[in-house]
Amino acid sequence: MADLTTEQGILEIVSQKNNAKTVIDFGADPTGKTDSSAAFQAAADAVDSTIRVPSWGRYRIDKQVSLRKGNASRKLLIGQSFNHFGNGGERASLFPGPNLEGAMFDGAYIVERIAFRAEGNQKAIAFELDAYANQVIGCSFNGFKRAISTYGGVNQTYARNQFTGCTDGIYQWGGVATVSQFKENLFQYVDNCIVFENEAHGMSFMGNTFERVKGYPIRAKSLLDAAIINNWFEHTNGGGEDVSPVTTSASQQIQSAYTAGNHCQSGFRNIFSDATHSGRVGGVITDKGNLIVRDPTGSATRLKQTGLYQEIDDWAGLRQFIFKAGRAKAAQKSADFLFQTGHKGSHYFEAYDNDGNAQPFSGTFNYRMDADRYHIEKLSSYFGMDGETQKDGYSILTSTPAMMKWSSTEGHRRNMALFSEAKFEDGTLTLKLKELVRNPVFIPVAQGAQIELIEMIEPYQRPTWEHCKGWKITFKDKQMPSEVHMSLTCYENT
Repeated sequence: MADLTTEQGILEIVSQKNNAKTVIDFGADPTGKTDSSAAFQAAADAVDSTIRVPSWGRYRIDKQVSLRKGNASRKLLIGQSFNHFGNGGERASLFPGPNLEGAMFDGAYIVERIAFRAEGNQKAIAFELDAYANQVIGCSFNGFKRAISTYGGVNQTYARNQFTGCTDGIYQWGGVATVSQFKENLFQYVDNCIVFENEAHGMSFMGNTFERVKGYPIRAKSLLDAAIINNWFEHTNGGGEDVSPVTTSASQQIQSAYTAGNHCQSGFRNIFSDATHSGRVGGVITDKGNLIVRDPTGSATRLKQTGLYQEIDDWAGLRQFIFKAGRAKAAQKSADFLFQTGHKGSHYFEAYDNDGNAQPFSGTFNYRMDADRYHIEKLSSYFGMDGETQKDGYSILTSTPAMMKWSSTEGHRRNMALFSEAKFEDGTLTLKLKELVRNPVFIPVAQGAQIELIEMIEPYQRPTWEHCKGWKITFKDKQMPSEVHMSLTCYENT
């Protein structure tokens, strides 16, 4: 063995590499007129690992070449140049004979920089991989019914390949496929680009282009823990509108994915960032300026510049939306939960209807008091809060009322906007509300005079509720109070 520290040894190794045998040295016909399968098989049987194809010529394969035999069980099939469509005499291409059925090459390990053309043979496959730690890099496939076939597949890499006019591009059949990468491949006029018959776990799809695709760009029985990043989906080639770029044969089984920067147009539905969630990509999606955490069974949480939103498909059931502060065991307490706005900012609670229009909030605030007791507060449209504590089959009503102050000095009156009229006359303070209120609890406290009588204005009573449109407060000896402080709670208003 040459001494690598000497210039002579380096020159010797370079010379050996440049003089490496190709399949022509084993009898391959570069004109494509005769069968070269025997020459390729001889090369596979003779070399330790790498079968070399020169950068020129057309090589016809009439019989399947096994790359599982010879001095090494895993063979590299390496070309010297790349050719997009696999034609042109100045670059090498391999094609099947008209009667070949199945794979031209069986048990391939690594395939690089070779053009494969079907030449009208729809029964032939370019090659079958041996399914473990394979690499297919810089190759082109033209016109095959199925270009690449592999049983399952573990830790495979497909990078910078081009598929044109094929029915199936990469077809993984049989076993479960795991942890493989599909990077910067181009699929044009292909029916089904990447297909997994079974489950696919931990796949990466990055920087691929799917153009003029008629069937499925990416298809699996279920797709779990995938990364789908910066792919381009354009035109469905007669496949219709609203086509999903990623699908599963099992319902709602695109789960725990991470996606970012994918583009869909001209017939492809954007399943990454659209507002419908059933059957879409589940997991974490960053797309169109949104961060989406989605369950593919009908719900998602979306973070946009304007806020944080829960989204639920029309058919799906309601799901809790939880904000939870952390709890530290060492401190034996939870962290504070803080809603914060800027100086003079406001907090709003509002509801919305089915069309997304803002509505008054009429729900409840529920506070757990202990293991089996709740305090429930209902926020009315503008009369404060009603509350109820429930425990062991009984309840206690509470309230947070609206507070008002009438004063004999007009400039000292506070919060009197609820009333259309507030007038003191002949010993009676008349307070007329702007609208009817239901089940009111009205408590006045006077200063400077004694209350003698409180009467409802326009009262109306039913078995379970009553309403009125205000009150008349009569004072003893017709005295005028200096101030009347009032609280008002309505358990339900009309």
